[in-house]
Amino acid sequence: MLLFHPVPAVDSIRLSARRHLATLSIAGLLAALLAGCGTGNSPAVNTLAASKTYAAAAGNWKFTTGTASQQVSLAGALAVSGTAVTGTLHRLTTACSGANESFAATGSIDASGLLTITSDTSSSGTLHVSGLLAPDQHSLVAPSITVTGSTCAAPSTRAAGPSPRDAVTATAQQYQPLTGSYNGTFTDTSGATLAVEASLSQPTTPDVNGVYHLTGYATFPNTPCLAAPVITDSTVTGDSLQATYTESQTGDTVSASGTFSSDARTLTITDWILSGCGNDSGTGLLTRDGN
Repeated sequence: MLLFHPVPAVDSIRLSARRHLATLSIAGLLAALLAGCGTGNSPAVNTLAASKTYAAAAGNWKFTTGTASQQVSLAGALAVSGTAVTGTLHRLTTACSGANESFAATGSIDASGLLTITSDTSSSGTLHVSGLLAPDQHSLVAPSITVTGSTCAAPSTRAAGPSPRDAVTATAQQYQPLTGSYNGTFTDTSGATLAVEASLSQPTTPDVNGVYHLTGYATFPNTPCLAAPVITDSTVTGDSLQATYTESQTGDTVSASGTFSSDARTLTITDWILSGCGNDSGTGLLTRDGN
């Protein structure tokens, strides 16, 4: 007896083939998506981190933590290569141990922009910094900064006590180079003013202690004995600056120290001393021309 099996219609065959192909396409898409995903150590995440550019984070930084009545400040130069961070830091707080000591620091920046730094242990203690880089990479947003293992140890956060001065605050700020033409006035202790023009240039490379040094000259239009004294000694670290100008013809000097704004546009001279040309002293304010 012959058995006859019905032959599927052509349309049914085509429909079955389409379903099979669709199933294969979906499976392939899912496989591709899964291959692109991974753990925190996956090539995909590492590629994302490597694609970020953090060069703008390199430069002169200041880290501050502690209470209003007892702050701990450190400053120095950070270098960035890819996502690796290296630097040399030192204390700005002279009352703390190791104020003149420099120490190395290393860290990294991850794909989200989280910067972490840990310093070498020294008599100044050990610095720990963590915080997200701001969009311009010139500061850290809500940083965590602690100093441990020294007489000037300080926490990053602490509940406020009976006074607001007991509340701990932390800041991490980069300071732009002091480069350009600055104009302003020096005011002496009697209230008399002296016009000042200064041309400053700060290199991108610090010395071995993470400190920058200026070159340049100044002019004092109303002071004939100071034609155009040049900078013969200077330091720039964090927001602090010090410069000594010497007049080559007479040997007269002007020494100035103070602070400057993070964009380096405003110089606040807290103390200047003129020697050999009237022997005067006072304070001053200078601003940079243009942008």
